[in-house]
Amino acid sequence: MKEFLFLLLFIFIGHVDGEGISLNGKVVDENRKPLAGIQITIDGNLGQATTDQFGHFHLVLLNSVKVGQNITLRCQNRQYKLYTRNIIASNEDITDITLTKILNDHLTHKHPVHMRPMYDTIIAYKDSTIWSDKREDGVSFSQTFVIPTESRHNIPGKMVSIPYTLSEITGVITRITRSCTSDDFNNRCRLNYMFHDPNNDPERFGEFAKGYEGTPEYLPDCHLFPAKNGFTYYRKWVGGECTEVYTAYYKKLITIKVKTMNITKKSVKA
Repeated sequence: MKEFLFLLLFIFIGHVDGEGISLNGKVVDENRKPLAGIQITIDGNLGQATTDQFGHFHLVLLNSVKVGQNITLRCQNRQYKLYTRNIIASNEDITDITLTKILNDHLTHKHPVHMRPMYDTIIAYKDSTIWSDKREDGVSFSQTFVIPTESRHNIPGKMVSIPYTLSEITGVITRITRSCTSDDFNNRCRLNYMFHDPNNDPERFGEFAKGYEGTPEYLPDCHLFPAKNGFTYYRKWVGGECTEVYTAYYKKLITIKVKTMNITKKSVKA
């Protein structure tokens, strides 16, 4: 009997160590209608997901997040106000996530017309397309890619090249930052050094995220696609595993309302 209980305890511990905490929830609007396409993020890069057509989301936190840890959940969509909520990391469902719609009356309604003697003043709005790297709330457009590396202890190193594409297919990447954590809390992840020589590789693209700065020989090594809507990650994996996080900042075309004014002379009957 003792051997059986020990086996169950071993299986349970192995399961906990192998998987991160799962978060499940549902996002609705003020009328309790499910919201699809809402981006869910946890403290920037600890986990992310997008709600489905029923407003549901499911994400798995990085293994570095422990049960009971304080974390911040963010719900983002350009049509709704930014929603933030401090929660405790656990496998319990997250309820009562209600987003408030952003009112754009100043963009969709005409202003009152101020008449001048003998003239008509017509104010109207037309659509205009511009490049933008920020949403209406001022937050930069970005997408995070989490790359867990393999342990290569006592086996040969492994050359790796993996392509990643923005979910916003029309986006144009302007900057890529890299952060990294390992079991020994080494932010540079020295066991995952670059595949290309920065002095002989002008296409190398990427920089360290703030707080994760290293030395030149550890510079991130990414190559942008010709359309700049994705990149290829290059590395040589050796030694122990770690978790690399790449954040791609991008710009995209958005449509805005532009105010126009037309003044015409009135026809006055004698």
